[in-house]
Amino acid sequence: VRIWPRESTEMVIQAIHNILASLGLQDDQWHYREILDYVRQIPADREVVVTGHSLGGGIALVVGALTGRLAVAVQPPGIYHSLAKHQTQHGSAQSAHALHKRSVSLVFEGDWVQNFDGHGGLVQTMMCDQQERSLAVGCHLIEGAICHLLRHCGDQAQRFATCRHEYQPTSTAVALARSLWGLLRASFLESSYPAYLKGNLESVLYAGLAVSLAAVVRFAANLTKIVASKKAEVGEREKISAKWTEKEDELLDEGVALFKARCVKEAEQQKTEATISFEVLTREIEDFPKRVLTDSTYFVDSWGEGLSSGEPWFYATRGLNASWSPGAPILFAEVLQAMLPKFVDRVKDLGFTSTSHEAGTWKVTVNWGLTDESDKKKRRKD
Repeated sequence: VRIWPRESTEMVIQAIHNILASLGLQDDQWHYREILDYVRQIPADREVVVTGHSLGGGIALVVGALTGRLAVAVQPPGIYHSLAKHQTQHGSAQSAHALHKRSVSLVFEGDWVQNFDGHGGLVQTMMCDQQERSLAVGCHLIEGAICHLLRHCGDQAQRFATCRHEYQPTSTAVALARSLWGLLRASFLESSYPAYLKGNLESVLYAGLAVSLAAVVRFAANLTKIVASKKAEVGEREKISAKWTEKEDELLDEGVALFKARCVKEAEQQKTEATISFEVLTREIEDFPKRVLTDSTYFVDSWGEGLSSGEPWFYATRGLNASWSPGAPILFAEVLQAMLPKFVDRVKDLGFTSTSHEAGTWKVTVNWGLTDESDKKKRRKD
């Protein structure tokens, strides 16, 4: 958690680089220097968009901020605070403002690369479509970003109808590790450190990378198992909740049939309106959950045929990720409240002139008389 302003970070970094410069050590800028020089030589009146993915996205943001050009980065690491280093190297005091005004970063939930440093400018967060396979690398694939953008933003040229991509966790992790190793090695060899120091540290870098890769692979494997276990657990809960969904449909059908019968009786008495309590109707449904009075509160006592507990109702009503506690009491009013909107919708489907629910009660009122306009037309004909 950073509790100091960005200006303080910039001041400290500038002081460090001034010390390095006084010792004759040069800052290594090989990874973006050529791109920066190329963009700077482009005429100011030409529209330029600097873009890239992952590390390339970070470079695009740096170059865009230093040149004032528009930058679009896909799944980049954050550069908001580390940009101060590049400002110091190039004497650009307005880079942070350019980053805010002229940059767009597309990041994905579950992508660990985005957690390096903070983000500046416009940041659009999207969902990852590979979380169940591997959170370590799967959410950092550019193929996933492309497919996501095509699905949700479309293709104006209509060149692509669908987009699918396959992800192999092991091969992707190895490829990423090789890419990172190449970057680290090239950066180290291009630096201004003494030759004897490079020779001694290269073996250390190899060992460090091997240990890091093993940790990443182990983490990915464990995380994949956890996600698979959670997915299986949710699948089992979905089957359990389906028991209540099926039973609820049957109970609602019986309730609507009873409601319709009540309305028929009212119509036989030349009435055009009826107000009926949903709670009263449930008393006539034989297999409806039974209630018991405990300390002036009604709780569900039994769930009817086919259900031994309230677990199916719990997952169907509260969601598959909710935590069920066996034996936990469930308010009878909660069961009614969850079913009431569905009951009202089914009553509306019967085709009454009007259907309404009185807020704060279980009462549903329907009217099957003629509307004012229809009544006027009938009188004209008479």
